Amino acid sequence: MAAEKDQIRNRFSSASRIEEVELELGDVRRNGKSQEVQYLRQDACDIAWSNLVVKGKGFEKEIIKNISGYVPRGSLMAIMGSSGAGKSTLMNVLAGRNLGNLTVTGDISVNGHLIEDNMPEISAYVQQDDIFIGSMTVREQLVFHAALRMSHKKKSEQIDRVEHVIEQMGLTKCKDTVIGIPGMSKTISGGEMKRLSFATEILTDPPIIFCDEPTSGLDSYLAETVIRTLKTLSQSGTTILCTIHQPSSQVFDLFSHLLLLAQGKVAFLGPTAKTPKFFEKMGFPIPMNFNPCDHYINHIALIPGREEESYKKMDAICERYSITKTAKKNMKMVDSVSGRFASSESLPKDTQRASMFVQLRWLLWRAIISHYRDTTFAAMKVIQNLGTAIFIGLLFLRIPWDSSYDRNSAQTVTSALFVMVTSYSMCYLFLVLMAFPLQVPVIRREHYGGHYTIFAAFFAEVLAGLPFFVVMPLLYTIIIYFMCGFTPDVNAFFWCYLINVFIATACTGYGYFISALARNVKEANTIAPSLLIPLFLLSGFFIPAKQVPIYFIPFQYISWFYYGVENMVTNQWVDTSICMSLNVSDLDIPIPEDCFDFSGSLDDVTFPPVRPEYATGIPIPGDFPFPTGVPEIPSAEDLYDQLIEEIMDSNSTCIIRGERCPDSRPVQFDGNLIIEALAYEPKNFSRNNWLLVVLSVAFRVLAYGVLAYRFRKTNR
Repeated sequence: MAAEKDQIRNRFSSASRIEEVELELGDVRRNGKSQEVQYLRQDACDIAWSNLVVKGKGFEKEIIKNISGYVPRGSLMAIMGSSGAGKSTLMNVLAGRNLGNLTVTGDISVNGHLIEDNMPEISAYVQQDDIFIGSMTVREQLVFHAALRMSHKKKSEQIDRVEHVIEQMGLTKCKDTVIGIPGMSKTISGGEMKRLSFATEILTDPPIIFCDEPTSGLDSYLAETVIRTLKTLSQSGTTILCTIHQPSSQVFDLFSHLLLLAQGKVAFLGPTAKTPKFFEKMGFPIPMNFNPCDHYINHIALIPGREEESYKKMDAICERYSITKTAKKNMKMVDSVSGRFASSESLPKDTQRASMFVQLRWLLWRAIISHYRDTTFAAMKVIQNLGTAIFIGLLFLRIPWDSSYDRNSAQTVTSALFVMVTSYSMCYLFLVLMAFPLQVPVIRREHYGGHYTIFAAFFAEVLAGLPFFVVMPLLYTIIIYFMCGFTPDVNAFFWCYLINVFIATACTGYGYFISALARNVKEANTIAPSLLIPLFLLSGFFIPAKQVPIYFIPFQYISWFYYGVENMVTNQWVDTSICMSLNVSDLDIPIPEDCFDFSGSLDDVTFPPVRPEYATGIPIPGDFPFPTGVPEIPSAEDLYDQLIEEIMDSNSTCIIRGERCPDSRPVQFDGNLIIEALAYEPKNFSRNNWLLVVLSVAFRVLAYGVLAYRFRKTNR
């Protein structure tokens, strides 16, 4: 028996075409008798499907039309056909992937075991698009997958397997090279990226591999290199099915079996060596120096303008194939193996899902690399935040700790607070919208592969971003707070920073939610502003909160702009008095001593009503008494106007927080008046902070819910 295995191994390694080892449907012929091949791997699998019908949900037209077939173990099968023939649909159905919009009837068996929804557990699926986390190296990509999919093995065994696959797939030279993102950053070559896709999937040495267009986008040399690699894998007993679009003659010769589809029907299924003879009998011999693949496709394609003729030819080819010996042998194999066992529990499994702790650990490791290794993106985030802060600081510049105010200072400072909140929100929001949608396809693919849960992936992503949400708001707050000359109070500075942290987590939560809804970066950046504008306008800065129409109030409840701006304004102005730095007795005004006793402050004196803009620096509807009452003295109106003019023209002021003005300094205005003018309420301060936290959590929960719904198993 050992000698027979060695003989088969040697013949596999030296054969360039499958007919050279006389393999057909998984057996060899010896002395005229059929004997089962002893494959090099013990878990080799054959695949059979019977009466397979596939329709699009809500459509009556059949994409796959009641077909049956058999793929022997150790085969390298090409699935070919013209555009719209059903190649990718059949591949997805057999692989159990991307079935959300399909209705499937019929049976699929592996080694005689009926398969329902567990094909992904016993197979690998190499998709057409090569999607990776671009900031990782080739080796890190494989180490990550080994840790998740081989968690039941020792660390040393995982590393050994990674190194073996790197060498096997010819990735040694680039194993420490950052993968990159095509079109956005420098990447490894297309061939290396395709081989990395295969390396990622074969880490666990699966018995079945599905490949969707493995040569797409590659030149002829790289295409042949990839297929030769697959050929080597199949020679060890791995069953491989590939959809492929008109390969070169050299590449086509590497396939052991061929499945031709013609508008959802089987035009040929069998060894590639038998295909030329079949078409020759149909009256379509291959011309000299002509690519066989092009020849086959030409005769089963739907030609525009000649549809009726094309359908007749396709039907004739399909009918002729159904009565060939090859077709009958296939059907015999299908009947003999399909559904022999009702359960698939004994089938070999490609992967074992790691524990939640292991998933979180490795996903967090990858997320941290993704967030902070890309120096270009990290620098862009820092420059964007600090650049915006410096611009706002210069726009509303005041000498640090200088307390000088004129009649417009209150409006200027309040505007600076509003601009700080809005610009900060935009910076953080669009950082998420530009990055997270790129990771969603990776999460989707790996989740469908059974590598980890959506919860673990999303939670790790959220945790990885927390350091940035703590450090950057501090720098942002320091720059703006001191350049704009906000209230010189340590407690106020601390709360300003903390509110910025709450705002950052809330707006990034919104970004995660939009990214979960969108299919790509462009779509995310299109959806976000449509919902963002109402939240922005309902901040209370443009329209007082109490004047918002009732039908817009629900939007105000989810507006972090409203909670953030209200708290920033409250934090700046609550219980803050703006006082004159000079003594009233120093004013050059002839004031009768029996009228004004300035042993205290001007709070002890009554004045007639004044215009609101003199009291606060900003317009307030209606009369505003400051304070009320008219002293009964001669020429009171003239005296009062002159006093107000002296006060308002003076730039020598001080800021007193939480207490009245000392000595004889009059109150220029009370900061609480600004809060009242904007219809904000200081009592909401604690509530708003908690609501910002609630919004942060709620948006993330919604994002997770959307991802979990989109990527549920029924859509796999």
